[in-house]
Amino acid sequence: MRIKISHQTGAIVALFMCGMISLHGGITLLYLSMTSVALTSQEILMLYLSGCLGVMLIPLMGASCERVVLAALAAKILLVLCALSTGTVWTIPEALCSGLIASSSFYFAMREVSKRQNGKLLASVLILIINIESLVWYAAFGWLSELQSQVWLPLAYGLATILPLLYISTFVSTAVTHRVDLKQLLDLSKSLKVYNLCCYMLAVFAVNCFNLSLHHWAKLDAQHWWGSVPGITGFYILGILSSVALLSRLKVRNEKLLIVALLGLCAMGYWLGGGATQDSLLLIAAVFGLGGTSTMVMSSIVADLVQTHDTLSRLLVVAVLAAMQVCLICIAEVFADSAINEWQVIAVTGVALIILKVCQLCIESSTFKPQ
Repeated sequence: MRIKISHQTGAIVALFMCGMISLHGGITLLYLSMTSVALTSQEILMLYLSGCLGVMLIPLMGASCERVVLAALAAKILLVLCALSTGTVWTIPEALCSGLIASSSFYFAMREVSKRQNGKLLASVLILIINIESLVWYAAFGWLSELQSQVWLPLAYGLATILPLLYISTFVSTAVTHRVDLKQLLDLSKSLKVYNLCCYMLAVFAVNCFNLSLHHWAKLDAQHWWGSVPGITGFYILGILSSVALLSRLKVRNEKLLIVALLGLCAMGYWLGGGATQDSLLLIAAVFGLGGTSTMVMSSIVADLVQTHDTLSRLLVVAVLAAMQVCLICIAEVFADSAINEWQVIAVTGVALIILKVCQLCIESSTFKPQ
C-alpha cells in the first residue's frame, strides 16, 4: 500500500512539473513583455519562434531532446543569475532558449499521456493542471511587477525555470536517438495534414499574442481587479474551462465544430484588434471568448496531432507550427504602418481558413452525392 501511494504521488508531481514545461513559453513571453523595453512585442515573438524552429536541429544532429532541453534550461538559470546581479535581461538568448524549451512541451506532454492506459483522462487532467498553474504564476508575476524592487520578478522567473529542469532530470529517461537527414524530414512532412496544422497554428498564435499583450492590457485599467493581470488571466481561463465543459456535452462533427470555433476566433481577433481594448469590461469579455474559441479550435483537431507517436514526428509538428507563426508575424510587420495589427491578421487568416473548409465540405458533398 505504501508503494502504491508513493507511485501515485510521484505521478501527480510529475504532471505538475510537466505542466510547467507547457507553461514555460507563456511565462517567458509575459516576463519579457514586462522587462524588455527596447524590443516590440512582434520582435520578442519573432525571437521566441526562432527558438522554436531550432528544435529541428535536434534530430538533424542526432542529439537527445531531453539533454538539449536540460542544457537550455541550465543556460536560462545562468541568464536569471545575470539579471539578478546586473539588473539587465538579455532578451535575445532568453527568448531563443525559451522557444526551444517550449517547443518540446508537446513532446514531453505526449510522453506523460502515453505512459498510462487512460490517456484521454490524463490529457484532460494535464490541461486542468496547466490552467491552475498559469493562474497562479501569472498572478504572481503581475503582483511582483508592481513592486519597486527589481529582484523578486527574476527570482520568481528563475523558480519557474528550475521546476522543468527538476522534472526532466527526475522523471524523464533519455530516449534512444537516431540522426536523420533533410530527405527523411521531407518524406515525413508529406503525412502531415496541412489544413489542421494551419488551424492549430492560428490558435497557438492567438495564445502567444495574448501572453505578450497581457501586461499592456493590465495597464489600461489599474483601478479594478478585473483589469489586472490576475483578473484578465482568470477570465481567460474561465473561457477555456467553459469551452472544455461545453465540448464534453456536444456531439458535433469535428468539421462543423472547427468552422464555428474559427468563426468565433475571427470575431475575437477583430474585436481585440479594435474597440475591445478601449473598455475594461469589453476587454474581459473578449478575453473570455478568446480562451473559449482558441480551446475549441485546438480540441477539434488535437486528436489528429496526438497520432504522431514517434519523437521525430512530434518535433516536426512543433517546427512547422513555429514556421507558420513566423509567416503571420511577417505579414503583420508588412502592414505595420497601416491599421492592420496582429489581431486583425488572426481574423483575416481565420476567415481564409473558414472559406477553405466550406469549399472542401461542398466539394466532398457533391462528390459523394448519389446520382
